[in-house]
Amino acid sequence: MLKKIVLTIAAVAAVASLSGQAFAAFALIDAVPGLNFKTSTNVKVAYETDTGKQNYAIMAKHTSGDTFYATSNISTNIVKATQADQMGKVLLGTATIPTGTTAPVAGESSFTTKGWAAM
Repeated sequence: MLKKIVLTIAAVAAVASLSGQAFAAFALIDAVPGLNFKTSTNVKVAYETDTGKQNYAIMAKHTSGDTFYATSNISTNIVKATQADQMGKVLLGTATIPTGTTAPVAGESSFTTKGWAAM
């Protein structure tokens, strides 16, 4: 899964820099026109960009899991946050960010102060 996240990050960076759309919040990666990326079954990947399309944050979660993974174009780490009651919930559907964490922000370099744990 981590390999797919890394590949997704590279794809999102390329598409986000070319995209004319403005995203105020996270959007599922499968909603990006022209991006031919398929996640594993039940894995959802979401991203957000800043207004200049220079920075991004990305999150992933498996519907059957209780762990969220995140990173940004500035960060050198992939971080995670886990909450048992998120099992069976879909990213950007019924899932909510685990208690005690804050959603990543495009271009953010450190998530550990927002409740995320380094992997």
